[in-house]
Amino acid sequence: MKKVVVILLTVLLVGVTPMIETAARTLQEVYSVAEAFEGAWNKHDVDGMASLFTDSAQMVTAEGWFWYDKTEIRRGLEWMHANTFKNTAIHIIRSAKSAEGFVTKDTAIVTVTLSVGSTVASDGRQLPEAKNRLSLFLVKRKGRWLIESLHNTRIDPQAEQNDPTRKK
Repeated sequence: MKKVVVILLTVLLVGVTPMIETAARTLQEVYSVAEAFEGAWNKHDVDGMASLFTDSAQMVTAEGWFWYDKTEIRRGLEWMHANTFKNTAIHIIRSAKSAEGFVTKDTAIVTVTLSVGSTVASDGRQLPEAKNRLSLFLVKRKGRWLIESLHNTRIDPQAEQNDPTRKK
């Protein structure tokens, strides 16, 4: 009987291991979209950023601007990088809480925390370095993960300390 159980467990593990490896690889593919956005942003590569979006994508900026398709998103990013963010880099904070997961086999959500360098607001105010939370809803099209929706939120450090789910 023990021999049968050992054989069954071995067969199960041999069958499950490739699935686990594939899932981990796919999670990395999904997370790499956030990394690609970070890289294109830091090069001020507007075409590179725009290429990560679907044609019907939506984007909400930290200022609350709402852009409706890839053309509008590209135009908005171009303006931002020529004006408010021309000297600003972003970096994914690797130690911060992040999440990636699948809604369906062809849709996923990625949420990362960013360190954002000082910048200029659209009204000309100088803004200090900050942390933002970037949420991406991704879809898989023709074997490639693309952003269908991006929402960027500036984190209020004082409010973050009062998060009732984080208090002990």
